[in-house]
Amino acid sequence: MRNKSMDKENKYEAVAETSVLYGNNRALAALAFYHGMYAMAAAKAEGLKVKARIQAPAGTEKSYVSWLKQDLREKSKKEGIRKAEIETAVNGALLVPEVTVTISGVTEKKRKGSKEAEEKAVVMTKWAGMEGMLRIVSEKQEELSGHFAPAFLREIQKYQICPEDLREIDAVRESGADIVLHVGHGGILAALWRLAEQTGGGMRIDMKKIPVLQETIEVCEYFRLNPYQLTSAGCFLFTVSDGEKAVQMLEKRGIAVRMIGRITAGRDKVIQNGEEIRYLDRPAPDEIFKLYQ
Repeated sequence: MRNKSMDKENKYEAVAETSVLYGNNRALAALAFYHGMYAMAAAKAEGLKVKARIQAPAGTEKSYVSWLKQDLREKSKKEGIRKAEIETAVNGALLVPEVTVTISGVTEKKRKGSKEAEEKAVVMTKWAGMEGMLRIVSEKQEELSGHFAPAFLREIQKYQICPEDLREIDAVRESGADIVLHVGHGGILAALWRLAEQTGGGMRIDMKKIPVLQETIEVCEYFRLNPYQLTSAGCFLFTVSDGEKAVQMLEKRGIAVRMIGRITAGRDKVIQNGEEIRYLDRPAPDEIFKLYQ
């Protein structure tokens, strides 16, 4: 969720990103924290503050809740955030722990519907749904070990969400990026919708060019999830005048990146998948929540 309010001089606006994550993963608080940090980095926000609430079902080990709280404090300190308000509570209605983290800051005000992004390339870093796939494997390790070969699951462990992904934003901007968005919650399809809202125009996206790991596809097929609507922390979407040049620059710096389409004049948000043409729908709930229903 994003909240904005303008200052008196109408030059700056407040921005906030709220992440709500469920599960028994020890990295739960860190993931919620970095979801917000990636969004703030994309928005070039400063003066960051953290407010969090950790809720756990009755009977949850206190050591686990304490670990989440301490991990969140350490991550905040590491990223130079002095103010971190963290509450904990027992919630008997929950089946698994819930971590809610809001990171807020201030950034220069941007105009909606700017013509600057028209006809520009749409470029994406990393892979759609990778974070969601990692969380699923962590939560469902026992179940998946009965379906996939050990070698397959070991291969997945090579991927991870790293704090260093925050530093990629600088490289993205140096490549000439105009609008930069963190993909995050709702997956790449939700991020594309938000991008169209910011540009005020349409787009034409090649579905086959959207990068997604084969491991993500197979895990999603097993649970009947859509990888393109699956949470994607550490994955960024941006517009740039010269897409090919930007891709070459980022690849030289070891960043996985792909040009996936273009911003267009008009309002049509077209998704092409081979011969099939469809239009982008409004964002649907993140597929990860299906695991907890």
